[in-house]
Amino acid sequence: MHYLGIYYESIGDYQQMVKYYLKAVEYGNVESMLSLAYYYEFNKDYQQLEVHYLMLINRGHDRYLSKLSAYYYREGRIANIT
Repeated sequence: MHYLGIYYESIGDYQQMVKYYLKAVEYGNVESMLSLAYYYEFNKDYQQLEVHYLMLINRGHDRYLSKLSAYYYREGRIANIT
């Protein structure tokens, strides 16, 4: 499913891309979670961005915790802690 998402992304069919990435996410595909997070960030769909960053974090990909924290900071959901 992930590779179908890549194919549809390459030809600019983003509706199909999202469809196949989401199917791959159902099977736990981390690359699809990341691809969707980047897609949602680019399109400013921050609610979905948060969902996919949390999925990545919950699967042990801690580096996305800093990206999620930066998003929360930009949105005013956390205070500057430095």
